[in-house]
Amino acid sequence: MRSIARRGARFALALLLAAATAWSLASCAAPAPGQKGVTRLSNPSGTPQESAVADFQKAVDASAVPVFVDFYATWCPPCKASIPFVEQLAKDYDGRVLFLRVDTDQAAALAGTFNIRSIPTFYVIKGGKIQGNLSGYADSMQQDIRDLIEKALA
Repeated sequence: MRSIARRGARFALALLLAAATAWSLASCAAPAPGQKGVTRLSNPSGTPQESAVADFQKAVDASAVPVFVDFYATWCPPCKASIPFVEQLAKDYDGRVLFLRVDTDQAAALAGTFNIRSIPTFYVIKGGKIQGNLSGYADSMQQDIRDLIEKALA
């Protein structure tokens, strides 16, 4: 009897995993033209500027300075806690680092490209190459995040 119950549980788990995989793949479809989801924190006006997901790669490729990317979601408490710090970083490194925020709910395909599994996740990209990344946020991580940026600036 236990054998039948185990097989039934395995079958149910397999179905659940198949459904989750199908949902995950569907959510990573190519973005619609003009789909928002990327916010540029570093810009001449000094105010955050929404842009299309399709513009992300252009911004990274065109940047002569390192790019700091914050993958986040609006419902995520650690993401919300990191906002003041990331905004302060954008001010501290103005002109030396480009800061982008990517809403993983609006830009699921882009998050999938970076294999984002937890949020917030921070990436630093320089010359089209990933210099490093960190996942999660706590105030105690602030120096580690600054070190990630400083390493790319060196």
